[in-house]
Amino acid sequence: MNVDRNSTIGGQSIKVVRALLRDIDNGASITTDYVASFIRQQIWLDHINDLVKQDKLDRSQRDAALRFPLSNCSPSSLAN
Repeated sequence: MNVDRNSTIGGQSIKVVRALLRDIDNGASITTDYVASFIRQQIWLDHINDLVKQDKLDRSQRDAALRFPLSNCSPSSLAN
């Protein structure tokens, strides 16, 4: 199926949606918490990659930044 690379589904890029569907196909159970966590991780990954492209984060620090425990982050904790 040919899909425009700039398409979105539910406000998410087609890349994120395809990755989510691949993950679910590999045995992950689909829940709202799982989908929210998956999307949050994808947003974080995209953000880190953007920082590397802009030379605001050194490539050698990329892996450490990706291991940051997002499960402990809530919108209220990030606002401080």
